[in-house]
Amino acid sequence: MKGRPIHSLLRRANIKNVNGYNLPTYGKAVWHYPDGEFVYWKFNLKSVYYNISF
Repeated sequence: MKGRPIHSLLRRANIKNVNGYNLPTYGKAVWHYPDGEFVYWKFNLKSVYYNISF
């Protein structure tokens, strides 16, 4: 990629209800360059563990 990135953006592609909570299950972070996008981070939620104590 040439030039300086214009900005970074975290995109959420999917939100699903998991055990009663709406959670992002997939996402990516993108630098936007003048000549295109560069994805520098992706996540894919596979499981959730809750440690809740009152």
